[in-house]
Parts: sequence; structure tokens; C-alpha cells
Amino acid sequence: MLPPHILFVIPTYAMYPRGIYVMPLGILYVSAAARAAGENVDCINLNHETGDVLAALSQKILRTGCTMVALGGLSGEYQDLYNVLRHVKQNHPHITTIVGGGIITATPKIAMQALEYADIGIIGEGDETIVELMQTIRRGDSISSVAGIIYKHNNEWVKTKNRQDVQDLDSLPLPDYEGFDFAHYLATNNMGYGNQGEALSPVNIVGSRSCPHMCTFCFHPSGRTYRERSLNSVFAEIDYLLATYPGINHIAMREELFASRPERIQEFCRRISEYSLYWSIQLRVDNVSTTVLEELSNAGCFAVFLGTESMDDNVLRSMNKKVTAEQSQKALKMAARAGVPIRTGLIFGDKAETRESYQRTLKWYHQQNAYNSIQKRPLITVDMLIPFPGSPIYAYACRKGIITDEVEYLRMGCPLVNLTQMPEEDFLDMMQSIQAINGRTYQYLSGNTLREIPPPAREP
Repeated sequence: MLPPHILFVIPTYAMYPRGIYVMPLGILYVSAAARAAGENVDCINLNHETGDVLAALSQKILRTGCTMVALGGLSGEYQDLYNVLRHVKQNHPHITTIVGGGIITATPKIAMQALEYADIGIIGEGDETIVELMQTIRRGDSISSVAGIIYKHNNEWVKTKNRQDVQDLDSLPLPDYEGFDFAHYLATNNMGYGNQGEALSPVNIVGSRSCPHMCTFCFHPSGRTYRERSLNSVFAEIDYLLATYPGINHIAMREELFASRPERIQEFCRRISEYSLYWSIQLRVDNVSTTVLEELSNAGCFAVFLGTESMDDNVLRSMNKKVTAEQSQKALKMAARAGVPIRTGLIFGDKAETRESYQRTLKWYHQQNAYNSIQKRPLITVDMLIPFPGSPIYAYACRKGIITDEVEYLRMGCPLVNLTQMPEEDFLDMMQSIQAINGRTYQYLSGNTLREIPPPAREP
């Protein structure tokens, strides 16, 4: 048996124009862990390939002589992952295919059935799992001893024991930026525009994993417990990025929740203010206070992302947000007084949504100043709630028979379904109201019928 030689692959993303995408940090962390352990690692980012990207993948496989191909993603990226896996197995059947990320962690058996061409699934964080898996294969031992995986044996799916979350995030190596051609990514993508209309470099940093809250529309693919990196570790990564890629002008902290303690926010503000950078973070409404906002303002915060989700308290209770519409409005007003730019989002279609509740939230939306012409982006986004696998609202949809075939639902790309008690006519009216704002085309599943619903025509 050949020694394990792994090729990590970032697929092209169909939801974006070719070459425009958000760099997925999970696979960069897993690749870095394998390299740090001395494993034989190669990488390819198909978003940076021209022409036939799958042909480029085949050339890379032949050139490197790899024995394993690994990739990962979320449930909504099913088709992107499936296309790569099918190509590899049909053209290089000797290759062992490995998939990780939220798509596997959410519903391991369902995902493996839907992906079809995957040999091994990694459940939960992959940093330690990939190393143990490669070492086990090198020794010729059974992979049944490797915690946190799923694979097929004797035509049955075998799920090994759970792997514990990585507790010391500082012990992990920095993401494998070079392996996935981060310089090219910076040159061809942007994350909006700054206060002078300049393009912002799309640099995302993850300072924590998971989230201590359990909103019903969320699924936490990065572990079951909330853990924070030390700020020394975070700023070491910032310093490395700035030294390696001097064109960076925006640091975006993009974990599920930046901080649960005001002390962490205050220390971050003190340290980041020493840099000449745009920077942004994500917080909950109940993290916001006058003191925190003053710290953010004094440190020159470019934006705080707050999840308001709805302006109806019944919907917020159903979502398990543990905040009220009044708290959200108070936080936004405090931020405006402090001069802290806020971006937020609204989600429509929770199981408690009614015609009255969505109209109340839309009325509030239209009363706001929702677009910044300099930064060329909406300050409030609106979207429909999709019950992604792993979330409590997905479990509700399955339990109530709204989603009847989980494998087929994933293969369809996780379309919208009517979770509410509203008649379909009212639900579709709500959807069209949202589409009139965001311009999105939705896939909508009603019973066994899948329909594509384009946005309404806009007034000339």
C-alpha cells in the first residue's frame, strides 16, 4: 500500500460568479494541521483555475500522485462538493475520497448517502481527525479506531465514537494560506467598500469556535462547546497576514460570536486601535451596552454585525433568540448615538411567522435608512429562513413531515419550505415581498414539487 498523500481541494462555488467567493477557513486549518504533523500534503483551489477546472484537478492528481482527496463544506454547498467527488471517483477510482465540514457533521449518514462518491466522512472538527486518520492508514490499521468519522463497511455505514472538541485553539497552527493561493484571492475578491469608496480586502479571521446560544435556525459545525482563542493568538495571525500580504486593509472577525464577555471586546479594541485598518466584528444584541459601544467607537470600529432576525417577539421566542424586538431597537439606537456603524439582518419564515408578524418586521425595515451609498451595500439584509440540516428548525421540519426525504432534500440543495401555519398563498406573498428587496431567486419545495421562483419584476 502506498503511503498516504493527501490533496486538499476547494471546489468552485456555483452561488457566486466564477472566481468570486468567500475563502473557507475550515479546510485551511485542516490542511495546516496535516502539514504540521509532517504529512504529505498538496492543495488546489479550483476557484483560481481557468478553463475546465475538473480537468485541472485530474492533472493535479496525476502530477502529485496523491492517494487521498479531501474537501469540505456546508449543506448548501452540496452540489459543489458532489461534482468534485463524482469526477474523482469516476476518473481516479483508486483515490480515497474524504469529506468534512458542516454537511457531514449535521447529518452524517444522510450526507454520505447523498454525496454517494465519498468514502470517509469527518464528523466535527477535522484538525486532529485528519492527522490520526492518515497515521492509521500509514500503519495499515483499521480506521475503526479513529474517532469522529463515518465510513462504509460490509455495505453498512459505520460511525465511530465521538471526537472531543479541540480545547486549546491556540495550539493549532495558523491556516494554510499559502497552500490555497491566498495572494490571488486577495487580488480578485473584495469585501465591499470603505468609507472613501475603496475596495476592502476580504480577510476573515476566526477567533473562536461554536456558540453558547441555541437559536433554532443555527447549526454549529465547529464543535459543541464555545471556545475562544487568546487575543495574543489572534493578533499573531493579524501580524503574520499583514507582513505576508501588505495590501490588506480590512480585518473581519467572522466567527459565530466574537465574544461573550465585554472584557474581551474592550481588550480587542485597545489592541486593534494600534493598527491602521478597517475592522469589524459580530456580536449579539444583548452584548451591546453604552460602555462597549464607546470602546468600539473610540477604537474606530468599521462595522458591528448584529443579528436582529425579526421585529416580532413571538417569532423571536420561537427562534430561541432570548432577546426582544425592543432590545434590538434599543441596541441599534445606542449604536447610532455612539457613532458605531451597525449591519444587521432579518430572517422571514420561522414556524411562528404570521402575516401580521412579517408585515410588522417589513414595516420596520422600510422605516430604516437601509443603504450606504459610499460603501455600496445594504446596512440591513433580508432573507428567507432555510432549515439547514443540523439546526433545530430542520429537526422540526422533519418531525412535522414538512421534509419527508432527507437525502433528496440535501440533493435538491436545501430549498425553502413553508414552516409556518400560513396558507401557501400568504407564504408566497411573503416570499415575493422579500424577493422584491433582495432580488434573489429561491428554490421552493411544496410536498414533492420543487419550483424555482424568480423575484418579481422591478419597476423601470
